[in-house]
Amino acid sequence: MNVCREFWRKNPKTLPLEEALTKESAGELALEDELILRQFVSQLPEIHREVIYLRFYLDYEYKDIASLLDIPEGTVKSRLNRALDTLRQQMGGALDGQD
Repeated sequence: MNVCREFWRKNPKTLPLEEALTKESAGELALEDELILRQFVSQLPEIHREVIYLRFYLDYEYKDIASLLDIPEGTVKSRLNRALDTLRQQMGGALDGQD
């Protein structure tokens, strides 16, 4: 817990990845950050890009994404989790706050 507090104190401008994706769609990220994030998202496999887009850009719920893609809700969650993990690794924690 203290390690987290120390990190946030030292890196106050760092956003969690999920928050960055949500803010990006609301137009609150700096243009440079938005372009970087879009570049990394565009490099994801299509099955991961589509769940990222539907969840964070269009604000769909898991059940709605599952229905739209005709896949189980658990599959939506696992694809989203894998996509976010991949983005975290590719970005080196730049927007995520992870080391």
